[in-house]
Amino acid sequence: MVNLLEKFSRNFARRVGYSILDILYPPHCFLCGKGLSTHRYICKSCLTSFDQISGPICEKCGRPTVKAGGVCSECAKGEREFFLARSFGLYKPGSGLAEAITGFKYEGEKALGKDLALLFGRGKTAALLDYVDGLTFVPLSTDKLEERKFNQAELLARVVSRKNGIPLFETLVKTESTRPQAELNREERLVNVEGSFTWEEPVEYSSVLLIDDVFTTGSTVDECSKVLKEAGAERVYVATLARSYPDSG
Repeated sequence: MVNLLEKFSRNFARRVGYSILDILYPPHCFLCGKGLSTHRYICKSCLTSFDQISGPICEKCGRPTVKAGGVCSECAKGEREFFLARSFGLYKPGSGLAEAITGFKYEGEKALGKDLALLFGRGKTAALLDYVDGLTFVPLSTDKLEERKFNQAELLARVVSRKNGIPLFETLVKTESTRPQAELNREERLVNVEGSFTWEEPVEYSSVLLIDDVFTTGSTVDECSKVLKEAGAERVYVATLARSYPDSG
């Protein structure tokens, strides 16, 4: 009974707090500034305007292709560690999706993650949720986490886990700081993350979903997938909010 009363009190206080904040700071869309009637951070119009991947893709990594069927030149080399990778949309500089990810990742707008995480349940990434029995995320190095104060991939993964009832586990660790992948060319990215991840606890799930924000060359998720398989996972699926555009892979 006490627990029920405490829960009611917390929920009531939260609702009252929201009401006061709504009066002082009316909620509005991060992208277009439009007023919002609910506690969202991106309006429905902006969410539906994102550049979603809908055409033919590489059957392995999800890279947009001209013709349906087959794999891209990189995946044809047979060196991918993940089983399948899919992205919701394209990361086009200046686009709504890119601006939202930038605000979330680099400008400290953590609340955007709640809306962005919902995109994993749409488009090409949605099917992956039915294939897995466990979920995790790409970790940050200790230095990067202290600098940013949060891990954007972890925040996304926690929402996806909660919304879809998929158990979240943590085992990946980034053991050393590396140069930001965005600053490097394709060849440098492949070398940059090699050997920079390890695992702490064995993976108890056979098929796992690895969450990250943006897929560029795939070198980071490849390295993480290799480590997850070393820890016990049989298959690793990768889901990201966006894929770089134009694709350099």
